[in-house]
Order: sequence, then C-alpha cells, then structure tokens
Amino acid sequence: MKHNLVDITLAFDCIHEMDKNTIKFYMENIDDFSKYFFMKVWEKTKVPFSFFNNLSVHDNSYFIKESWETIDKKNSLFPNNFFNLSFKIK
Repeated sequence: MKHNLVDITLAFDCIHEMDKNTIKFYMENIDDFSKYFFMKVWEKTKVPFSFFNNLSVHDNSYFIKESWETIDKKNSLFPNNFFNLSFKIK
C-alpha cells in the first residue's frame, strides 16, 4: 500500500481488546498508510485470555510511535472510563 494513502484511520472501542502483538502489527501498518489516527480506548484494561496483557493510555501499551504528533489526549465525556486520542502521523 502506498505511504500515507489514507487520510485518517479510526478505531472506536476495539484496540483495547487486542493482545499486544496484534496492537503492534496494527500500529506499524497505520504508521505506513495513514496521515492521521484517532482511537477511543479504555483508560486501563486487562485483555481476557491474554496473560499479562495490561493496557493503559498512560504508558506505551499501544505502541504509539515517537514520531507521531499528539493532537489530543483526553478523557471521553461518555463513557468516562474511555480516552480519546488523536495523532498526526509524520
């Protein structure tokens, strides 16, 4: 796929359900083909059936690239245990 082919990738209420290897795979691909990325995830979660898979928006559980510019990172209005994160991919 051509680099930066897609304007924006949206991930609502899904990435926090994946194991870390799958999340890393998705983020590497999003880094390759998207210009912007928005995700809505639980602030903290434990993924069932994936041992030792604790995820948090406050560490690098989601493999956000250092080169990505954070546009917004805040608690969701509803539900309030979710976070909205948006990035410009460079």
